[in-house]
Amino acid sequence: MKFTDKTVTQSKPELPEGKTDHIFFDDLDRGFGLRVRDTGSKIWVYQYSRNNKTRRMTIGVFPTMSPSQAREQVRKLTAERRLSADPARDLAAKQIDKESFAETVAQYLAAKQPELRDRTYTEAERYLKGTASRLNSRPLALITQSEIADLLDHTATKSGDATYNRLRANLAAMFTWAMQRGEVAGVMAQRSEIEGALKEHRREYRIVAMPTPGLLISSWSPGMAVKKDARDLADALESIADAMIHDGSFAALFAKYGLTYTPPHE
Repeated sequence: MKFTDKTVTQSKPELPEGKTDHIFFDDLDRGFGLRVRDTGSKIWVYQYSRNNKTRRMTIGVFPTMSPSQAREQVRKLTAERRLSADPARDLAAKQIDKESFAETVAQYLAAKQPELRDRTYTEAERYLKGTASRLNSRPLALITQSEIADLLDHTATKSGDATYNRLRANLAAMFTWAMQRGEVAGVMAQRSEIEGALKEHRREYRIVAMPTPGLLISSWSPGMAVKKDARDLADALESIADAMIHDGSFAALFAKYGLTYTPPHE
């Protein structure tokens, strides 16, 4: 197959039967691939061999990058390879030397300020610039899951669960934004947080459940808290929530914002 505007569309090429993920390769330019997933996403890739090892890198997302634009990028990378360059390694080095956490936060807040309510923006600024300030000097591409976990654990211990949850939500939104810009390769967060941050672009990315070895459960149902002596209020809220589950109100609310709704286990 030669990748053109006719052979690559929202519906083509189709996945082989029984597959959820497949890479098609172009007949004209060696290593030029299109990764298609059952979510509907189509990602341009460049694959090559170096020191007897296969390397693969993402170069763009369809339809944001057209077939001709992707082909042009592949030919540039191929020319670099002929000069003994290692594009995947060079890209990783560029990401490491790119923006720090603090610089990315500043760019994220500047980009989001026009669309966020004043109170929401002020909260995001407080948590990302203040609560998460220990990450400021770290290159964004080098921040590890354990660093985020340590930060969240420290925040929960020092400031409580409410601050923990707000910090986690703001970090998820910021890292998802950075992923869309190519600054990080992926984000681990709650599905609804990632979908909410991606909005209309969510079908361009694959969102999957992460394995959680050592944990007895891998999903959590949302809950509500009331004062200990407010039993009547708790009963009333529980009745309302049950009614919203069974009459489809929760499902409609999730659908309104483009989120996946998973009913709680009975």
